[in-house]
Amino acid sequence: MEKIIVGIISVVVLASSLHALELPMLQSKEMLQTYAVEQSAKVYAAAGTSLPAGDKAQSGYVPVETSTLVGIIRAIGNCKLSIDVANPKDPVYSSVWVSNKEYQTLFWGNNHFNLVEGKTGYTLPINYGRIELEMVEKPPIKIPGAVAARLFTLSNGQTVYLDEPLRVENGNVFFPSRLAGSSTLLQVEVSNGKTSEFFYWNVASGASVSKQTFNIGLFSSIKGMSVTTDYNNGLPGVNNVMLQIPTTNQMGFNKTLEHYAAGGNNPFFVSLWTSEGKWFTGVKIRLANTTEWITHNAVYQKSANMHDAMMVVHLNSLPAGIYYIIPLWNDGDLVEPVDPNYPTDGNGKG
Repeated sequence: MEKIIVGIISVVVLASSLHALELPMLQSKEMLQTYAVEQSAKVYAAAGTSLPAGDKAQSGYVPVETSTLVGIIRAIGNCKLSIDVANPKDPVYSSVWVSNKEYQTLFWGNNHFNLVEGKTGYTLPINYGRIELEMVEKPPIKIPGAVAARLFTLSNGQTVYLDEPLRVENGNVFFPSRLAGSSTLLQVEVSNGKTSEFFYWNVASGASVSKQTFNIGLFSSIKGMSVTTDYNNGLPGVNNVMLQIPTTNQMGFNKTLEHYAAGGNNPFFVSLWTSEGKWFTGVKIRLANTTEWITHNAVYQKSANMHDAMMVVHLNSLPAGIYYIIPLWNDGDLVEPVDPNYPTDGNGKG
C-alpha cells in the first residue's frame, strides 16, 4: 500500500523554553504528514462480521519497528487476523488504525467485502485486504504542559477568534490539518500546576512569535506520498524519479516522496509534470528527524527520450539518510480539489 497519509510531535522542554520552540510541521499539510509518520509507533487491526463465531484473532496490535512510511506499511503487512464466519452472506469488514506511543490515532481506514460463492464453498475476493489509510482530521501535537489552546486570525487588522475550540489532552493539542499553513496564530496555555502562561506560534511558518507579533502567510495543503530509493535495500533502486501527476482542469493531488539515499556520489534527479502539460518549479527537501526544509529550484534540461525538454531538480551526492521531498508548483497549475473523489483521469477531462 502506497497512499498512507498520516500527525504528532514529542518534545521535552521546560515551559520557559517554549518561546524558542518551533513547530515546522504546521507549515503545510504535507509537512504535518511527514512529521506524523515519524511519530508512528503502533498499528491496530480488526476484522469481523455481523454474526461473529468462534474465538479467532479478530483484532490486535503490531509495533511499528521504524517510524517511516515503509515501517508503517510493513507493520500493517504483519497484522495476521482470522475469523470464523457463521453466515457467509454477511459482509466482512476490516479496519486499521496507526497510533503514536500514547495510543493516539494518527491514521485510520476501513474496508468491507462480501465472500465469493463458488462450487466448493465460499472464498475471499481479490484484494480483500486492501485498505487506504488517511490522516485523522485533527492529529495531536505534543506541547509539554499544554492545558488549553485556540486559534486566532487577522481580518482588516483586527484579531478574530476562529469558532473552533481545540481539544487538549495530556499535553497534546489536536490541530485541524485543514488549517495547516493558514493565516492563523496558535495560542497555547501552558501550566506547571501552579502558574500558567500563554505561548504563540505562527501556523504559516511554524515559528514561535511574541504575543504582539502576527506573521501571516499561506501554504498549499495537498495529499499523497510515495517511497523512492537510490540503492537496493529491499526496495527497487532508481537513479531518478519522473512522475506524471494526473489532473483534470488543473485539479489533482501532489506527491510527497520519502527518499532513501545511500550516500556517496550517486546521481539522482526529480522531474514532475501534470497530465495537462504543467511542470513543477522545484522541491522542498528535509532530512528525516530534522526541522530545516531546503528549497531547490527546477532547471530546464533537454531530453532525448521522453520529452524534447523537461524541468528537473538535481539532488546528486545526498548524504546517506531518509529524506522527504515535496514538489512545488506555480499557482493554478496543480490545485487540490475540495472533493477528494474529484475525477482526475490524466487526460484533462472531467
